[in-house]
Amino acid sequence: MAAPPRRRGAWRASYAFAVLVGVAICLTWGSVYVHLLREYRQTSFDATQKARNTAYGFAENLERSFEAIDQSLLFLRESFLRDPATFDLVALSRGPVLGRRQVRVALVDGGGVVRASSLGPDSGRVELAESELAWLRAPGEDRLLLGPAIHSRASGRWMVNALRRVTAPDGTRLGAIVATLGAEELVRFAEALDVGQAVMLVVGGDGVVRGRMPALPGTIGQAYGGSEAAAITAGGEIQG
Repeated sequence: MAAPPRRRGAWRASYAFAVLVGVAICLTWGSVYVHLLREYRQTSFDATQKARNTAYGFAENLERSFEAIDQSLLFLRESFLRDPATFDLVALSRGPVLGRRQVRVALVDGGGVVRASSLGPDSGRVELAESELAWLRAPGEDRLLLGPAIHSRASGRWMVNALRRVTAPDGTRLGAIVATLGAEELVRFAEALDVGQAVMLVVGGDGVVRGRMPALPGTIGQAYGGSEAAAITAGGEIQG
């Protein structure tokens, strides 16, 4: 027996109303989803841009710092070559760059033996990596070398050396002028930046970590391998 027309009409109206309510709910949640997705993408984009800008600023500051150190090393080298007999590294190292107590400067011979130091005659040896000693002995271009991070046996700190060759006018290799600074100095500028939960690394062209902010034991001196090292090297970091 067929349902009365009035009852069928009421059922259809109820069904249509339910469909409309369902569509409205779907549209509402759909618009909420689209809005949240846009917010998420914008937030991710803003965070990426901030991280990139912060990294560029940090890299430029670090580059300027090492340029200042390099200019100081060139000045000391020229002073030594001009008059080795009266070369006074203690006096010449006093200044805004090398005069900081965190930076030690030394003149070493081809075997890495200290011939003069900004800390005086009894300042001890300069700890050089095997790669730095090999660089001293081998012929090469005249450029600043930033060595790997070295864990000092004397102080227990991680140190980084910046070296400039010293070559006599006749071509004889006399050694190098070396500036040694704590690895924490590499990320000193980053400590003043608002990086949130981000991590900043100073990595050489060899893929070895020279500095990290915030500090984490066991990180400095570690090497990135494979694609990570390739990506870091392509980013234009400090060349070791």
